Amino acid sequence: MPSWPPRGDVWDTQWDMFLALCGAVIALVLLSRRHNGQLGTGPR
Repeated sequence: MPSWPPRGDVWDTQWDMFLALCGAVIALVLLSRRHNGQLGTGPR
């Protein structure tokens, strides 16, 4: 049941998605070298 006035930050959803994007980018940068090493590929 919705409440009026709305509670919470109006940017809460966007902030959560931004932090999820940041976490994905950081994980990609930090783990890509290890992943490539396990596959036996990567820069030579």
